[in-house]
Amino acid sequence: MLILQATFVDKQGAERFWLRAAELFELLAVAPGFIRRFSFADGPQGMLIAFWRTAADAHAFFSRAEHQAAMRDLYRQRWQYTHFAALWEMTTPHQRVIFCQQCDGVTPATEGVCSGCGTELFDPFAIPSHAGLS
Repeated sequence: MLILQATFVDKQGAERFWLRAAELFELLAVAPGFIRRFSFADGPQGMLIAFWRTAADAHAFFSRAEHQAAMRDLYRQRWQYTHFAALWEMTTPHQRVIFCQQCDGVTPATEGVCSGCGTELFDPFAIPSHAGLS
C-alpha cells in the first residue's frame, strides 16, 4: 500500500501537479500489479492511497521513466509545499471473504463460488479499475 500526501499553497503549482498526475494515473491504471487507487483532497492537502499486489510491482512503477521525470519536475519546479510518500507491506495477510447473499456461506474471495450453496460469487476487486480513463 502506497500513501502519498501533498500540501499545496499555490494554485498554479497545484494545477501543474494535477496535470502531471493525470498522465501518471493513466499509466497507473494499466500497470502490472496495480489494484486500485483512492485520491481525495482535505483542504490544501491532497492524499492518494494506492494498492499493489506486491511491493516489487510498486517499485517497478516508481522506477518508470515517466514517474522519475515527474519526480524530477516536482523537485525542480516545487509544485508542492510538503510532500510525503511511503510504501507499506502487509505483515499478517488475511484472506478476503465474501458473504453469500443466497445462503449463510462465508467463502474466501479466491474460490469464486460459495462453499455453502455453489452460487457464483462476484469479486469486485477481480475486475480492473478504469478510474480516470475515458
